[in-house]
Amino acid sequence: MRKWLFALLALSVFSVPALAGTAQQDGQAMVFSIVRNAAPGCEPNCPEWIFAEGKIVGNSPSGLKRILKQAGKRRLPVLINSPGGDIDAAIAMGRMIRARGLDTGVATTRFKGCTPRDPDCRLPPQSQGAYSGNAYSGGAFCMSACPLMLAGGIERLASPWSYVGVHQVTTVYREAKVTYKTRYRIVDGKKEIVDRTVASRGPTRTRTTTKLSKPIRKKLIGYFSEMGIRTATLDVMLSTPPNEMRQLPENEMLELKLITRFGTADMLVASAICRQAVPAANCRATMTAQAIPGPVKAPKP
Repeated sequence: MRKWLFALLALSVFSVPALAGTAQQDGQAMVFSIVRNAAPGCEPNCPEWIFAEGKIVGNSPSGLKRILKQAGKRRLPVLINSPGGDIDAAIAMGRMIRARGLDTGVATTRFKGCTPRDPDCRLPPQSQGAYSGNAYSGGAFCMSACPLMLAGGIERLASPWSYVGVHQVTTVYREAKVTYKTRYRIVDGKKEIVDRTVASRGPTRTRTTTKLSKPIRKKLIGYFSEMGIRTATLDVMLSTPPNEMRQLPENEMLELKLITRFGTADMLVASAICRQAVPAANCRATMTAQAIPGPVKAPKP
Protein backbone atom coordinates (compact mmCIF):
# COMPACT_ATOMS: atom_id res chain seq x y z
CA MET A 1 0.00 0.00 0.00
CA ARG A 2 1.52 3.30 -1.11
CA LYS A 3 0.49 6.79 0.13
CA TRP A 4 1.00 10.20 -1.45
CA LEU A 5 0.40 13.63 0.14
CA PHE A 6 -0.91 16.50 -1.97
CA ALA A 7 -1.98 20.15 -1.47
CA LEU A 8 -5.02 21.55 -3.21
CA LEU A 9 -6.38 25.10 -3.39
CA ALA A 10 -10.19 25.19 -3.50
CA LEU A 11 -12.24 28.31 -4.20
CA SER A 12 -15.64 28.66 -2.56
CA VAL A 13 -18.29 31.37 -2.55
CA PHE A 14 -20.75 31.44 0.34
CA SER A 15 -24.07 33.28 0.15
CA VAL A 16 -25.87 33.79 3.46
CA PRO A 17 -29.42 35.25 3.32
CA ALA A 18 -30.84 37.59 5.92
CA LEU A 19 -34.38 38.98 5.98
CA ALA A 20 -34.90 42.67 6.51
CA GLY A 21 -37.05 45.64 5.72
CA THR A 22 -35.54 48.43 3.67
CA ALA A 23 -37.38 51.49 4.93
CA GLN A 24 -36.75 53.20 8.26
CA GLN A 25 -33.50 51.35 8.83
CA ASP A 26 -31.65 54.23 10.47
CA GLY A 27 -31.89 54.78 14.20
CA GLN A 28 -30.81 53.28 17.47
CA ALA A 29 -31.14 49.59 18.22
CA MET A 30 -34.11 48.45 20.27
CA VAL A 31 -33.82 48.81 24.04
CA PHE A 32 -35.95 47.22 26.73
CA SER A 33 -36.88 48.16 30.28
CA ILE A 34 -39.64 47.70 32.83
CA VAL A 35 -41.72 50.86 33.38
CA ARG A 36 -44.15 51.68 36.20
CA ASN A 37 -47.13 53.98 35.64
CA ALA A 38 -46.34 57.45 37.01
CA ALA A 39 -49.93 58.79 36.92
CA PRO A 40 -50.88 60.89 39.98
CA GLY A 41 -52.83 58.89 42.54
CA CYS A 42 -51.73 55.57 41.11
CA GLU A 43 -49.74 54.37 44.11
CA PRO A 44 -49.54 52.10 46.01
CA ASN A 45 -50.72 49.61 43.37
CA CYS A 46 -49.68 50.52 39.81
CA PRO A 47 -49.48 48.75 36.46
CA GLU A 48 -46.11 48.02 34.88
CA TRP A 49 -45.08 47.15 31.34
CA ILE A 50 -42.11 46.27 29.17
CA PHE A 51 -40.85 49.18 27.11
CA ALA A 52 -39.50 48.07 23.69
CA GLU A 53 -38.34 50.88 21.44
CA GLY A 54 -35.94 51.19 18.51
CA LYS A 55 -34.72 49.31 15.47
CA ILE A 56 -34.99 45.52 15.56
CA VAL A 57 -31.50 44.06 15.12
CA GLY A 58 -29.96 40.61 15.32
CA ASN A 59 -29.34 40.68 19.07
CA SER A 60 -32.71 42.23 20.01
CA PRO A 61 -34.08 38.82 21.14
CA SER A 62 -31.23 38.63 23.67
CA GLY A 63 -32.28 42.00 25.10
CA LEU A 64 -35.89 40.86 25.38
CA LYS A 65 -34.79 37.62 27.02
CA ARG A 66 -32.90 39.59 29.70
CA ILE A 67 -35.87 41.83 30.51
CA LEU A 68 -38.22 38.84 30.65
CA LYS A 69 -35.87 37.24 33.15
CA GLN A 70 -36.01 40.44 35.22
CA ALA A 71 -39.82 40.40 35.06
CA GLY A 72 -39.88 36.85 36.38
CA LYS A 73 -43.29 35.18 36.22
CA ARG A 74 -45.19 38.47 35.98
CA ARG A 75 -47.22 38.94 32.79
CA LEU A 76 -46.22 42.44 31.71
CA PRO A 77 -47.58 43.82 28.41
CA VAL A 78 -44.96 44.70 25.80
CA LEU A 79 -45.49 48.21 24.43
CA ILE A 80 -43.64 48.57 21.13
CA ASN A 81 -42.45 51.62 19.19
CA SER A 82 -40.24 50.55 16.28
CA PRO A 83 -39.39 51.33 12.63
CA GLY A 84 -38.76 47.61 11.99
CA GLY A 85 -35.56 45.88 10.95
CA ASP A 86 -34.50 42.25 11.10
CA ILE A 87 -37.41 39.91 10.33
CA ASP A 88 -35.87 36.78 11.87
CA ALA A 89 -35.28 38.70 15.12
CA ALA A 90 -38.86 40.03 15.07
CA ILE A 91 -40.23 36.51 14.64
CA ALA A 92 -38.02 35.19 17.45
CA MET A 93 -39.30 37.90 19.82
CA GLY A 94 -42.91 37.28 18.77
CA ARG A 95 -42.51 33.64 19.74
CA MET A 96 -40.91 34.56 23.07
CA ILE A 97 -43.82 36.89 23.84
CA ARG A 98 -46.39 34.23 22.92
CA ALA A 99 -44.61 31.56 24.97
CA ARG A 100 -44.88 33.83 28.04
CA GLY A 101 -48.55 34.61 27.36
CA LEU A 102 -48.00 38.38 27.18
CA ASP A 103 -50.07 41.10 25.52
CA THR A 104 -48.63 43.58 23.01
CA GLY A 105 -49.50 47.08 21.91
CA VAL A 106 -48.19 49.97 19.83
CA ALA A 107 -47.39 52.84 22.19
CA THR A 108 -44.69 55.29 23.17
CA THR A 109 -43.44 55.78 26.72
CA ARG A 110 -42.69 59.21 28.19
CA PHE A 111 -40.39 58.83 31.14
CA LYS A 112 -40.50 60.72 34.39
CA GLY A 113 -36.87 61.60 35.00
CA CYS A 114 -34.10 59.98 32.99
CA THR A 115 -34.54 57.21 30.42
CA PRO A 116 -33.11 53.72 29.77
CA ARG A 117 -30.86 55.17 27.06
CA ASP A 118 -29.28 57.57 29.56
CA PRO A 119 -26.00 55.98 30.78
CA ASP A 120 -26.05 58.22 33.88
CA CYS A 121 -29.53 57.14 34.98
CA ARG A 122 -29.65 55.48 38.41
CA LEU A 123 -32.80 53.82 39.74
CA PRO A 124 -33.51 54.10 43.48
CA PRO A 125 -33.59 50.77 45.38
CA GLN A 126 -37.33 51.08 46.09
CA SER A 127 -38.09 51.11 42.35
CA GLN A 128 -37.15 47.42 42.16
CA GLY A 129 -35.66 47.91 38.71
CA ALA A 130 -38.62 49.77 37.16
CA TYR A 131 -38.40 53.16 35.48
CA SER A 132 -41.23 55.66 35.92
CA GLY A 133 -43.34 56.94 33.03
CA ASN A 134 -46.60 57.11 31.12
CA ALA A 135 -47.76 55.30 27.97
CA TYR A 136 -49.34 57.04 24.97
CA SER A 137 -50.74 55.62 21.74
CA GLY A 138 -50.59 58.92 19.89
CA GLY A 139 -47.48 59.24 17.74
CA ALA A 140 -46.39 55.60 18.22
CA PHE A 141 -45.45 53.49 15.22
CA CYS A 142 -44.79 49.86 14.32
CA MET A 143 -43.54 49.37 10.75
CA SER A 144 -41.81 46.96 8.40
CA ALA A 145 -40.77 43.91 10.50
CA CYS A 146 -42.29 45.29 13.71
CA PRO A 147 -45.84 43.90 13.12
CA LEU A 148 -44.29 40.41 13.29
CA MET A 149 -43.25 41.16 16.86
CA LEU A 150 -46.66 42.69 17.60
CA ALA A 151 -48.27 39.46 16.35
CA GLY A 152 -46.80 37.54 19.28
CA GLY A 153 -49.19 39.06 21.83
CA ILE A 154 -52.18 37.20 23.23
CA GLU A 155 -54.11 40.47 23.17
CA ARG A 156 -52.88 42.93 20.53
CA LEU A 157 -53.82 46.60 20.39
CA ALA A 158 -53.03 49.44 17.98
CA SER A 159 -55.22 52.51 17.72
CA PRO A 160 -56.02 55.00 14.91
CA TRP A 161 -53.63 57.42 16.66
CA SER A 162 -50.69 55.08 16.16
CA TYR A 163 -49.16 54.02 12.83
CA VAL A 164 -48.83 50.39 11.74
CA GLY A 165 -47.28 49.88 8.31
CA VAL A 166 -46.01 47.00 6.14
CA HIS A 167 -44.20 46.50 2.87
CA GLN A 168 -42.37 43.87 0.84
CA VAL A 169 -39.74 41.70 2.47
CA THR A 170 -36.19 42.35 1.32
CA THR A 171 -33.72 39.48 1.36
CA VAL A 172 -30.11 40.57 1.78
CA TYR A 173 -27.48 38.12 0.55
CA ARG A 174 -23.98 38.50 1.92
CA GLU A 175 -21.42 36.77 -0.25
CA ALA A 176 -17.81 36.06 0.69
CA LYS A 177 -15.13 34.51 -1.50
CA VAL A 178 -12.92 32.16 0.53
CA THR A 179 -9.92 30.17 -0.68
CA TYR A 180 -9.18 26.94 1.18
CA LYS A 181 -6.02 24.88 1.33
CA THR A 182 -6.93 21.20 1.47
CA ARG A 183 -4.43 18.44 2.16
CA TYR A 184 -5.40 14.94 1.20
CA ARG A 185 -3.81 11.59 0.54
CA ILE A 186 -4.45 8.73 -1.85
CA VAL A 187 -4.80 5.36 -0.18
CA ASP A 188 -5.34 2.36 -2.45
CA GLY A 189 -6.62 4.67 -5.14
CA LYS A 190 -9.09 6.50 -2.88
CA LYS A 191 -8.75 10.16 -1.83
CA GLU A 192 -8.91 10.90 1.89
CA ILE A 193 -8.93 14.47 3.23
CA VAL A 194 -6.30 15.08 5.90
CA ASP A 195 -7.20 18.69 6.81
CA ARG A 196 -8.68 21.87 5.39
CA THR A 197 -7.64 25.42 6.32
CA VAL A 198 -8.52 28.91 5.09
CA ALA A 199 -5.80 30.28 2.82
CA SER A 200 -7.36 33.69 2.12
CA ARG A 201 -10.60 35.64 2.23
CA GLY A 202 -11.82 38.02 -0.41
CA PRO A 203 -14.00 41.11 0.17
CA THR A 204 -17.59 40.52 1.24
CA ARG A 205 -20.29 41.96 -0.97
CA THR A 206 -24.05 42.13 -0.58
CA ARG A 207 -26.97 41.97 -2.95
CA THR A 208 -30.65 42.43 -2.25
CA THR A 209 -33.86 41.13 -3.77
CA THR A 210 -37.57 41.45 -3.07
CA LYS A 211 -38.32 38.14 -4.76
CA LEU A 212 -39.68 35.87 -2.06
CA SER A 213 -38.19 32.39 -2.13
CA LYS A 214 -40.33 29.35 -1.30
CA PRO A 215 -38.56 28.69 2.05
CA ILE A 216 -39.04 32.32 3.18
CA ARG A 217 -42.68 32.34 2.08
CA LYS A 218 -43.23 29.09 3.98
CA LYS A 219 -41.55 30.57 7.07
CA LEU A 220 -43.77 33.67 7.10
CA ILE A 221 -47.01 31.80 6.36
CA GLY A 222 -46.15 29.26 9.06
CA TYR A 223 -45.48 32.04 11.57
CA PHE A 224 -48.74 33.86 10.82
CA SER A 225 -50.68 30.60 11.19
CA GLU A 226 -48.87 29.84 14.45
CA MET A 227 -49.80 33.27 15.86
CA GLY A 228 -53.43 33.12 14.70
CA ILE A 229 -52.93 35.89 12.13
CA ARG A 230 -54.59 35.55 8.73
CA THR A 231 -52.05 34.48 6.10
CA ALA A 232 -53.55 37.14 3.79
CA THR A 233 -51.33 39.52 5.77
CA LEU A 234 -48.43 38.32 3.62
CA ASP A 235 -50.30 39.35 0.45
CA VAL A 236 -50.82 42.81 1.95
CA MET A 237 -47.10 43.05 2.65
CA LEU A 238 -46.12 41.94 -0.85
CA SER A 239 -48.45 44.48 -2.47
CA THR A 240 -46.30 47.42 -1.35
CA PRO A 241 -42.78 48.16 -2.74
CA PRO A 242 -39.94 48.10 -0.18
CA ASN A 243 -39.27 51.82 -0.55
CA GLU A 244 -42.88 52.61 0.40
CA MET A 245 -45.06 51.85 3.42
CA ARG A 246 -48.70 50.83 3.50
CA GLN A 247 -50.49 52.00 6.60
CA LEU A 248 -52.98 49.48 7.94
CA PRO A 249 -56.21 51.07 9.20
CA GLU A 250 -57.70 49.73 12.40
CA ASN A 251 -60.55 47.85 10.69
CA GLU A 252 -58.13 46.08 8.31
CA MET A 253 -55.85 45.08 11.18
CA LEU A 254 -58.86 43.60 12.97
CA GLU A 255 -59.91 41.74 9.82
CA LEU A 256 -56.38 40.32 9.42
CA LYS A 257 -56.39 39.51 13.18
CA LEU A 258 -53.22 41.53 13.63
CA ILE A 259 -55.10 43.22 16.48
CA THR A 260 -57.64 41.41 18.65
CA ARG A 261 -60.07 44.30 19.30
CA PHE A 262 -60.51 48.05 18.94
CA GLY A 263 -58.78 50.07 21.63
CA THR A 264 -55.64 51.98 22.49
CA ALA A 265 -52.53 50.20 23.75
CA ASP A 266 -52.30 52.44 26.81
CA MET A 267 -55.50 50.74 28.04
CA LEU A 268 -53.29 47.77 28.91
CA VAL A 269 -51.42 49.87 31.49
CA ALA A 270 -54.00 52.42 32.70
CA SER A 271 -53.93 52.97 36.47
CA ALA A 272 -57.63 52.04 36.70
CA ILE A 273 -56.88 48.36 35.95
CA CYS A 274 -55.25 48.07 39.37
CA ARG A 275 -58.33 49.42 41.19
CA GLN A 276 -60.59 46.65 39.96
CA ALA A 277 -61.93 43.99 42.33
CA VAL A 278 -59.32 41.69 40.81
CA PRO A 279 -56.30 43.78 39.75
CA ALA A 280 -54.74 43.03 36.36
CA ALA A 281 -51.79 40.65 36.17
CA ASN A 282 -49.35 43.48 35.47
CA CYS A 283 -50.16 45.40 38.67
CA ARG A 284 -47.57 45.50 41.45
CA ALA A 285 -48.24 46.88 44.93
CA THR A 286 -45.48 48.66 46.81
CA MET A 287 -44.80 48.24 50.52
CA THR A 288 -45.86 51.81 51.22
CA ALA A 289 -48.50 54.18 49.93
CA GLN A 290 -45.82 56.78 49.32
CA ALA A 291 -45.13 57.29 45.61
CA ILE A 292 -41.96 55.83 44.23
CA PRO A 293 -39.58 58.62 43.15
CA GLY A 294 -38.48 58.61 39.55
CA PRO A 295 -34.99 57.73 38.36
CA VAL A 296 -32.32 60.36 38.73
CA LYS A 297 -29.03 61.03 37.04
CA ALA A 298 -25.96 60.04 38.97
CA PRO A 299 -23.85 63.05 39.98
CA LYS A 300 -20.84 63.76 37.81
CA PRO A 301 -17.51 63.08 39.53
